[in-house]
Amino acid sequence: MSTKANVAPDLPDFAGASPAIDFYTDTRTQLVVRVPSLPGPGRIVQAFAEGSGEVSGSEAVFVANAPVDLTIDYTKLKTLYDAATKADASVGIYYKLDGIRSDPRPLGLTNSFASVALPEPRVMRETNNQVNASVPDLVVRVTTAAKLQVGDIVTFYFAYAAAGQPEPFPPVTATFNPPAGSADQFLEATVANGLANNIGRQFKISYEIKRGTTTSQRSAINTVKVVAGPAAGIAFGTDYTHDTYPYAVALDSNGVVKPPLVPDPAAYYTRTATGGTPPYTYSAQSLEADAHSVVTIESATGRLLATGNGTARITATDTKGASASYVVTVTGVFVWKNYTKGPGFDGNGKAPFARAAALPPTGWRFPMLGDFEFLWRSYLSGQADSYDVAEYLGWAGGRFAPCYYWTSDTDVNARFFFCWWLLWAWGSRPTPAPAPAPIPPPPPPPPVPPPPQAWAFDMNGDQVASSTGAIEYQRAYIDQTIPQFVALIQDPPNVGKKG
Repeated sequence: MSTKANVAPDLPDFAGASPAIDFYTDTRTQLVVRVPSLPGPGRIVQAFAEGSGEVSGSEAVFVANAPVDLTIDYTKLKTLYDAATKADASVGIYYKLDGIRSDPRPLGLTNSFASVALPEPRVMRETNNQVNASVPDLVVRVTTAAKLQVGDIVTFYFAYAAAGQPEPFPPVTATFNPPAGSADQFLEATVANGLANNIGRQFKISYEIKRGTTTSQRSAINTVKVVAGPAAGIAFGTDYTHDTYPYAVALDSNGVVKPPLVPDPAAYYTRTATGGTPPYTYSAQSLEADAHSVVTIESATGRLLATGNGTARITATDTKGASASYVVTVTGVFVWKNYTKGPGFDGNGKAPFARAAALPPTGWRFPMLGDFEFLWRSYLSGQADSYDVAEYLGWAGGRFAPCYYWTSDTDVNARFFFCWWLLWAWGSRPTPAPAPAPIPPPPPPPPVPPPPQAWAFDMNGDQVASSTGAIEYQRAYIDQTIPQFVALIQDPPNVGKKG
């Protein structure tokens, strides 16, 4: 009779791969050992692991000629691994069938806990790397991020930040052993009067964890200063109103703000947070009911660029997650949009646009020729050529794509604004003025808005009629096939009242 089962066990969890278990990262709680099909139902089979010693697993009775799955608890394997590591021995898996031992299968066991990067410890009541000595004891904590396990031994180390100084106090050791059923996964240690005796000094605090026979690397260092009063928190100043007048911003054909390539310097504003733990990350949130864009922000510097009128909340967050904010109110922005360009509109028809013969939406008005000149000059800087302005905005028109925009000037000869003028400026590129002249304030609106001063071609292309149908004007020199568009302006609040 053979004294040895001649088949090694299988480990189905590893799908035929060479078994390698890292006790720090492996989330399983037991190893599955599969005994292959053997003849003789009713025979008893049991799993074992051996190294510097032996641990047993579950046992079963064959009920048919089929494989049997047995288990070995990970806790037992870890104990065996620790002992084998000390004795420089390997670990293997085998089974016994009616007391007869099988061939072994080697296991590759490791524990990467020794090389894991541990987070820095916390100091209780710490704010922005300062701790108030009004409570005399120093209390340090290892947080849940360290993934402590029951029985872990934590040693805290203390040093003064200044070079050449002796240790302020010896290392402190504590064992992680929370009450049964406790959800707490952190560990604290206390140094009596550790703060009261060190006001004005800085500590460097770290720790290491011993888990079984394995000791971790030293954790990241937390440097804190002991102060007599409350710690200084992050600050970002009070609310602020930023007046950009006069400044023009246009929406592209999709309704998205598209600032000039080189915005007017008055459109910018920068504020830097103080206190806390730099560096800071900055963000902006529109506070408008329709969430329209008010500012954009550079996350690393806090510099704002105005993109509309209204209010926005500006927040600075430090590296510890502390934050502070202020509210900025932006005024003085002339917002433009192409009212007949974008989804659902066709700018190439011959018939007049219905929108040109109707009142503009509430809060918007038809532009005048001077408005178009101001828009063009505002967007010209940074463009390769003057005809690139409308193309940059995604509006109709271009060097080889003439079109007309409606204006609201009272002179009938200025009813249409030639698109090439917007893009090419009478065929040559003028020198932009040093600064755009302020647009004069519009007259106070009458109680009832007058009919819009919009004009359209007739279908014969030889005359132009007002939208009221009262008068006809000869305008045969304007080609009816050139597309016609309507732009709108939203004036800033209190336009012209900057003082």
